[in-house]
Amino acid sequence: MPACRLYARYAATKSVSSQVMTFLSGVEFLMVHHYWPNFIKPQKFSEKIWRRMLFDRNQQYIELSDKWRMRSYVASKGASEYLVPLLWHGDDPNLIPFDDLPEKFVVKATHGRDYNLIVQNKKLVDPASVRLQLLKWLQTNYGDTFGLGTEWCYRHVRPSIIIEEFLEEEGRFVADYKFWCFSGRVECATVHLNRQEKHVTLTFSRDFEPYRFPFPLNDPGQRVCRPPGFNKMVSLAETLTDDFDFMRVDMYNVNGRIMIGEFTVYPGGGYLRFVPLELDSMLGAMWPDL
Repeated sequence: MPACRLYARYAATKSVSSQVMTFLSGVEFLMVHHYWPNFIKPQKFSEKIWRRMLFDRNQQYIELSDKWRMRSYVASKGASEYLVPLLWHGDDPNLIPFDDLPEKFVVKATHGRDYNLIVQNKKLVDPASVRLQLLKWLQTNYGDTFGLGTEWCYRHVRPSIIIEEFLEEEGRFVADYKFWCFSGRVECATVHLNRQEKHVTLTFSRDFEPYRFPFPLNDPGQRVCRPPGFNKMVSLAETLTDDFDFMRVDMYNVNGRIMIGEFTVYPGGGYLRFVPLELDSMLGAMWPDL
C-alpha cells in the first residue's frame, strides 16, 4: 500500500492539519483520475464527491449510509411499502435465528459497502462461519479502513446486522437500478446486471433512452427491457432525494414490484473514474456549484 495512503488513513482518525489531508487526497485523486483536482471550487463530479468527503458534515449522510436507519428515513418520506422486506435486525450475530430463516436470504452489516452475504441454500451454510464473518465486520470501522479513510459518514454509523428477503426474478439475481439524482431530479440511471457472474452496466436517461456517455463497466452488447413501473421508480427516487444537491438511490424491480435498496452518498468512494472525461464534467455541471 502506498505510504501516502497509510499516512492518510492515520490522519483521518487523528487531529492533524486539514491541509495535509487535503494534499494527500489530491495526490490520491491524481493517481486515480489522472488530473489534479480543485477541491475549493470543484467543477467535475469527481472533484465534488471528494470535496463532500473532505468537508461536508451533513448529519443526514450518516442516517442514509446506515442500512438500518435509512429505513426510517424512507418511512418518513411515506415510502415504507417499497422497502425490501426485513427478516431480522440486531447487533449480536449469536442471536441470528437461522432455524427460522427461509432457504434464501441476504445478510448485511449496516455500516459499509460490500459487507454482504448472499445465501441461496441455507443447508449449505455454516452458521458458525457466518457469525465469525459478521463479528469481523462489526469490529471494523469501514470509514477508517477503505481508501484514504475519507468517507466521513461511515465512521459514525453504528454497526449492526440486517437480514433481508432474497430478491430474484425467474430464478436469476434481479437487476440493480441506480438513480443519479441532482437537486431532486433523476438525470440518469445505471442498471447493473449479472453481479455474481460477469458484472456489466447499461446507462439510461430518465426516459429510459440510451445515455449519451457510457459509465464504467458499460457493455453495449447487453440488452435490458424497460421494467414495468419505471416512471414510478423515477418519481420515487426524486421524492427520496429532494433534500440533497446530489444523492444516488438504488432500487430493484421484481416483475413490477419496486423496492428500495440503499442510498449512496459517495459513489465509488471517489474512486469511480469517468471515461471520457466529458462525462465527469457533464455530471459535475448538473451538481449545483458549491
